[in-house]
Amino acid sequence: MNDEGRVGARVLVAPRASGSADDEGKPERIPIRVGGDPVFNVTVLFECTSSPNHGWMVIEKSSFVLRVNGRNEPLLRWEYDRNATCVPMAHMHIHAHQDSWTFAMMRSGKGSRRHAVGRRKESLEPPKLADFHIPTGGPRLRPSFEDFLEMLIQEFGVDHEDDAIRRIACEREAWRETQLKSMVQSLHKTSADALREIGYLIEPPSALKPENRDWLDRF
Repeated sequence: MNDEGRVGARVLVAPRASGSADDEGKPERIPIRVGGDPVFNVTVLFECTSSPNHGWMVIEKSSFVLRVNGRNEPLLRWEYDRNATCVPMAHMHIHAHQDSWTFAMMRSGKGSRRHAVGRRKESLEPPKLADFHIPTGGPRLRPSFEDFLEMLIQEFGVDHEDDAIRRIACEREAWRETQLKSMVQSLHKTSADALREIGYLIEPPSALKPENRDWLDRF
């Protein structure tokens, strides 16, 4: 999705912020209202680069963070890191406490690539659920910012403009189409084979780059 679409989606549920970052370069907290009261705030961060392979921007990192207004600890975080190795590229953190989670994390074994997981038993501090990375679909199939916004509306009933759901749906459709195009270009042979199976007549060009399958098995 283009930058204009993302900014447009953002103001469906919040007043336009004066800027995207504060004086220290941290993402600005955008107030989210319920019944007119600023109950929550969100921070939204995208780090993008250009791609030599296509005309779309590549999202290197993104973060959507939900907090109760006036509190520093988040309720939840949706994060994406294109270069992550030991944690899921796209993942969610939930900031909460439950004794069963603490027990399960204290019993963590040595099978993880993350050294912190294997050291939980020896730690003097109990593990936190917020340290647990919940996978959310990898580099191509992860939730979009629009999913985050509609979650706020449907699960918390936050204030929004009358046409917010329709506009969010339109932006979500555009995001998924862009992701689909990117996947087709990465897996052009696989895509062509699938189209031939339903009757399309497709001939490959004379000069064709190999498929980029590196992302298919990424955690």
